[in-house]
Amino acid sequence: MTDNPIISVMGLVKDFEDTRALNNFTIDIGSGIFGLIGPNGAGKTTFLRILLGLIQPDSGTAKVFGLRIDKDSLQIRERLGILHERPIYPKGMTPLSFLNRVRDIYGKGVEPRSLLKLVGLATASKRKIGSLSAGMTQRLGIAQALISEPELVFLDEPTSNLDVAGREEITQLIVNLHNELGTSFIIASHVLSELERICNSVAFIRNGTIIEQGKTLDLIDKFTKNRFKVITNEPRQLALILEKLSIVESVRVVGISSVAFSTKVSQVILEDKIKDAILQSNIQIHSILKSNSLEDTYKEVMTDDY
Repeated sequence: MTDNPIISVMGLVKDFEDTRALNNFTIDIGSGIFGLIGPNGAGKTTFLRILLGLIQPDSGTAKVFGLRIDKDSLQIRERLGILHERPIYPKGMTPLSFLNRVRDIYGKGVEPRSLLKLVGLATASKRKIGSLSAGMTQRLGIAQALISEPELVFLDEPTSNLDVAGREEITQLIVNLHNELGTSFIIASHVLSELERICNSVAFIRNGTIIEQGKTLDLIDKFTKNRFKVITNEPRQLALILEKLSIVESVRVVGISSVAFSTKVSQVILEDKIKDAILQSNIQIHSILKSNSLEDTYKEVMTDDY
């Protein structure tokens, strides 16, 4: 359990017609940068919408900042910011005029010019929003989410449709904002390499249920400590050979060129054993690597036999 959680959820259930979006969804989230991980339809967006008071759960309880979502929704929303996955902005307005309008709606907030400077849009403050790049538009969305000086910001796929450079800029911006303002973030994303770099903790969601949660590095260590990955030209043939080695367990073909497995021997011994085992075959080994990333953890946690 998380000490002094800013979000505490117990047994949330939400059905949409014949689909159960959340199933006994239970989680505590503390301050910092938190990642929600799961496939499409896992329940991530439904969970965020319930916390925002946009929809009501069928059963279960949830608190944000110690306030109940069923009784204190307005007070909760006053302390939250949100960037939806596909936000729509008035293309004819400038970022400066748009943020001034948003601040007027709140009746309070950060001075828009300083906020645009903070998110790296100062030089684009008087351009039409319709002329901004995808990365600049995402920065504007983050500025909008921050204008009311929230304690917690929800980001739903904040780097979707961005190129590599744009994704790097946005993730670094999130870290900078957390460090400079103390703002906490909950990020729902499919880009696991980004979540690994910036999230203190993560939760894995499948079929509307939390199946694992904890500190990011602790989970990576737990599920990939003895895991290796071999890049090869013949993954299926290699998998059959590896299954016969006594030092290897839980062999699985991953993608079109990789074989993942567990072993408790050192990498030096492992490499020698594999080289001996494939000596009479046409198998080529391109690399033997430790599988110790969040993506590798996802593959282990999300397997059907987990």
